[in-house]
Amino acid sequence: MDDYVFLIGRPPILEFIGFVKGMAVDGRELDDGVLAAEWRSANDRVRELEASEGGVVDNPTVGPVSEHIRPMLEAALADSSAKKTFSLFPSSWGTVELDRLIVYQKFINLRYVAELKQEAPTVWSPEHLAAYSTGSGVPKAGVRVSQSGPNIFAFTSPSEDLRFLDVARLDPSQVSGYVAPGSVAALVAVAVGFGPNFITVLRIGNRLILHNGSHRAYALRELGVTHVPCLVQHISRDDELELVGVPDLKANSDRYLKGSRPALLKDYFDLRLRKVVRVVRKHRLVQVQLGWQEGKVPPT
Repeated sequence: MDDYVFLIGRPPILEFIGFVKGMAVDGRELDDGVLAAEWRSANDRVRELEASEGGVVDNPTVGPVSEHIRPMLEAALADSSAKKTFSLFPSSWGTVELDRLIVYQKFINLRYVAELKQEAPTVWSPEHLAAYSTGSGVPKAGVRVSQSGPNIFAFTSPSEDLRFLDVARLDPSQVSGYVAPGSVAALVAVAVGFGPNFITVLRIGNRLILHNGSHRAYALRELGVTHVPCLVQHISRDDELELVGVPDLKANSDRYLKGSRPALLKDYFDLRLRKVVRVVRKHRLVQVQLGWQEGKVPPT
């Protein structure tokens, strides 16, 4: 079992009730009326913040990164896989204040936060923060590969970052150590693994939205860190939201981009805006199934 902290009090109420009842260990036994009352109490707190902190998310400062760590950050971004991943938007390294970051992720896994904190240094140097921001300073998750049929492969990992990456046609000269039962004309590879795990922030208009690295950001704030280096991606028009890959941000953009006081990272630490729920631990699964056909076609 893992403890998750949920952000509550923001619309829609049915989303909150559905999350808790669907994910909590005892979700089916929870009373809808009690959950609704908890949400209303939290919503009262949201309204207080809208009155007292309206506009706090507008025009946050993005400071420069230390020149001492800039080579380390630029080298991480220059990696070929990182260049391919972050090529869609203009991107640059900057230093942001954690408490000014808007969040769209509704929950945080506290077990994973505890693992991150266990590996954290006693004193945070600029180099430690840079390693944390690029993902090189966090524990690496393992991947288990199994085969459930002649053409079905399953990849599982405790990390939610496990994903399908790409399909590529390879020349046989690009692969070593593989012996086929015949003369190989071409190879098709399915890539499964992890993308570059930078802490990334979307700059949309005059606001900053935390896009990746929510658990690290949570852990850092809990450890007393207030400002972190991160990769800032610049979104300059509405159509680009399609490329971000966050359905909630696209479908409810006004909630994050026009609301006077949207959800912030610091709200996870507000006792009136959080609910801790016990959830059955699950691993991420990526399943790949291959298929082929043989027949005859006219020559080309």
